Amino acid sequence: MARGGPDATGRDLRAAIVEVATALLVEHGDADRVSIAAICARAGCTPPSLYHYFPTKEHLLQEASANALGDFSRTLRRRIDAAADPVDELAARGREYLLWGLAHPAQYRVLFDRPRPAPDSAAEPGSGLTDLVDNVERCRAAGVLTSPADSLTVATALWATVHGLVLLGLTNPGVPHGLLTSAAAECARAFTAGSAGAPR
Repeated sequence: MARGGPDATGRDLRAAIVEVATALLVEHGDADRVSIAAICARAGCTPPSLYHYFPTKEHLLQEASANALGDFSRTLRRRIDAAADPVDELAARGREYLLWGLAHPAQYRVLFDRPRPAPDSAAEPGSGLTDLVDNVERCRAAGVLTSPADSLTVATALWATVHGLVLLGLTNPGVPHGLLTSAAAECARAFTAGSAGAPR
């Protein structure tokens, strides 16, 4: 995929296009309502200029959404780095991921509820899995992990559960967020049963 560089005005057009796409996703809350024409109008470029960097609209929206998720992941890492108890961290990680997904429906659906572009896309929606696996391994080292499965399998099960809760909340707005966060905490507790630090 073509990388960015300054245009005739000296700005990074590629970065500007991604920024505009991100803003429109937030404004509309629905990727299908974000058009190439609207992106180009706000970014001050032509469709051929956009397609020079992104072969399809889906590639562009994937990158815009992945950037938003990356910002969230870095923020989450800063928030929970100080957590001494790996079980508390696991619960916090699931809760924050759930709340981010519910608060960013368009980006979440682009990343996890739509077909992905070709593998060379810049979007890497599963990048947070590495941190989750590390958290699971620290729970295992602390002797509080009940599952005999390997850490990647446990992390994937946890991720899939919270992912399902996010989609449940997005498709059923009447479900209370408190119920969803309680369900996420119960999932973490189930894998760490018997730990004094496990959520009750």
